[in-house]
Amino acid sequence: MRSSSIVEQHVTNACNDWGLLTSTTIAAMDARGIELIDAVADMGYHSGDDIVAYEASAITPHIPRPHRGTAVGNGLFPSERFR
Repeated sequence: MRSSSIVEQHVTNACNDWGLLTSTTIAAMDARGIELIDAVADMGYHSGDDIVAYEASAITPHIPRPHRGTAVGNGLFPSERFR
């Protein structure tokens, strides 16, 4: 079954989303009764440790890698834009 519905949500006061997608996605998997899922999220959810946890939990993450570094923080383009 292909679905784009919201089946789980989580409200937090945390300053970033790290560590939140795994538990929310697992709750959605339980609610839908499925064992595999693709999770799509914004770059605020991108963390190396979290991505390892997603894959260990049968979650295929689709999360863009954030642009970090001093140059980006100063408003300059990341080096990936110049390939």
